[in-house]
Amino acid sequence: MIAQSQRLEDLHLLKDDLKEVAVEIIEEFGSIGTLKVLFTGPDPITGEGGEYANERLRYFREFYDSRELVENLILNGDAKLYITRDSKPETSCVFVDDSDVEWGIVSVTTVAAQGGDIIYLIQIRK
Repeated sequence: MIAQSQRLEDLHLLKDDLKEVAVEIIEEFGSIGTLKVLFTGPDPITGEGGEYANERLRYFREFYDSRELVENLILNGDAKLYITRDSKPETSCVFVDDSDVEWGIVSVTTVAAQGGDIIYLIQIRK
């Protein structure tokens, strides 16, 4: 029983180490983009307007594999975005990549938390 308990503890430590490495890789080698955070909502009647605050951050992006496409949920051309941030981005945010292409945020999933750094997986769409 002690051996199994020790293995579980070792796995837990390995998982923590992997989270730390993932955060370091994103922060050191990721591309630089901008998260436009909506801080003044659009007009409730017309739906127009709204003001954004720009937040620069590092990210890794990859496109979904054709096996991952799900009708109406994950579409061809959607991408995965990995970022580290203190708080979860809202779907009202807009992401601008290093080529100045704007992407809407479809969904946000917390992948891992390591200390104060949280890794998020964001589904983005043009």
